[in-house]
Amino acid sequence: MAGQFVIIVIVHFKDLERINMRNPDGFRVSVGGDPDYRDLTAEIYYKEEFLALISQDQGFDSLQLNIYANSGDGVWSFPMDELLGAIEYARQRLWDLRQINDSDEKIN
Repeated sequence: MAGQFVIIVIVHFKDLERINMRNPDGFRVSVGGDPDYRDLTAEIYYKEEFLALISQDQGFDSLQLNIYANSGDGVWSFPMDELLGAIEYARQRLWDLRQINDSDEKIN
């Protein structure tokens, strides 16, 4: 089951609050708006603890990854491939939602 994700798809960008991805091994990615950022962000959680935030305020080609300290024992420990998968999923969702937003703006 490792590496399988449940994806919730929202059709209209304007209705977006947060889109969540869950991995049975403990990763969750939440993509949506944040009042502190101009553009969409992706939050990455591990076992429901906030791990990282990906911001695209500098542009999609210059994504910023902020990694936060573990509030538990101070050390994050998980399979690297799973973390990279969560980061790639987050990057792809930001791209997909950016494309939806661009096409919505062209229609209106």
